[in-house]
Amino acid sequence: GKTSGKSGKSALDGDGKSHEEKQVEEKTDKELEGGASKMAGSNVDELIANVIKEEQSKHEETLKASELKSQQLEGTFVKDNLSSHHNGSTSVPCVRDVTVICASGKIKMLKEDRDAQKNDMLKLQIQISCLQRKLSNLSELCEKKDQIEALKKKQNSVKSGPAGRPLTANRKEITTPQNKVEVSTPPAEQGSQEKLYLEKLQAEEKKTQELIEQIRALQQQDRDAVKDEKSQLEDQAAALQAKLQNMSEQCQLKEQALQQKVAQMESERHYCELKIKELVMANEQKVKNIESENQKTELSYTAEVQDQLPHAVEEERKLYLKKLRDEEKKTQELEGTLLIL
Repeated sequence: GKTSGKSGKSALDGDGKSHEEKQVEEKTDKELEGGASKMAGSNVDELIANVIKEEQSKHEETLKASELKSQQLEGTFVKDNLSSHHNGSTSVPCVRDVTVICASGKIKMLKEDRDAQKNDMLKLQIQISCLQRKLSNLSELCEKKDQIEALKKKQNSVKSGPAGRPLTANRKEITTPQNKVEVSTPPAEQGSQEKLYLEKLQAEEKKTQELIEQIRALQQQDRDAVKDEKSQLEDQAAALQAKLQNMSEQCQLKEQALQQKVAQMESERHYCELKIKELVMANEQKVKNIESENQKTELSYTAEVQDQLPHAVEEERKLYLKKLRDEEKKTQELEGTLLIL
């Protein structure tokens, strides 16, 4: 449009532009562009920026609250385990191990929830970037709309003229970008372009409003979900805390009962050891007495044997001699019998 405007203007007025006219054209173009960009993006930019800042701050607060909650739970479980470890002995380790495993599982769940919230934050940032791109397109359309309105105002002022002068006289007095567009672009084409830009602008505004409503709905859903999850986690933490307290009390009671039983068994063992020592000493004394009696009996039997041994030998010799004579007599009788036969 600008190129065709320049060619049309040069065809009407010729190439006799002065340096001051060029400066006026450049200054007018800059003022129109700056004013249009400010009018187009000021209100919408502020609205979107506020929504983005609010959403980011809420998500950061949610993440900080989740991290603080997980750290508090970790500290609570570590303190409870340390206190139960210092208060009791190591006689019931299984219950504490199960408690620590449950606590670590809950902490892991909290960390997974925190990671999920971070992923939601990334998704929201992606949506915000898409919204910013839509906003930039909307700003461009608003800028074009304001330029068209400014061109229409300039065109009307040029057509009317300050003193009823014709259009050609106004064109010869000052050269502006609006006059160039007036020469190059017909009014019907400008109206169709303006209508097209307005339709695009309305469509972009509608999309922007829908995106803002979607963001607010997502914010409300996130707040409700975080609130519900927070209440559930708090209830679970309270239940785990009560369960841990109950289990710690039961462990302490069991440890006290076991300590009493161990002390009783230790006293019984000491008593049995004393009894066994007494029995061993008594049996050793009995063995010594029996050994001394056996020695005395052996000595008496040995002396008696030594006294009776010669008499016994003599009697046995006589007995054997008698048996020998009897055998000889029987032999002689048998020999006589054999001789007779």
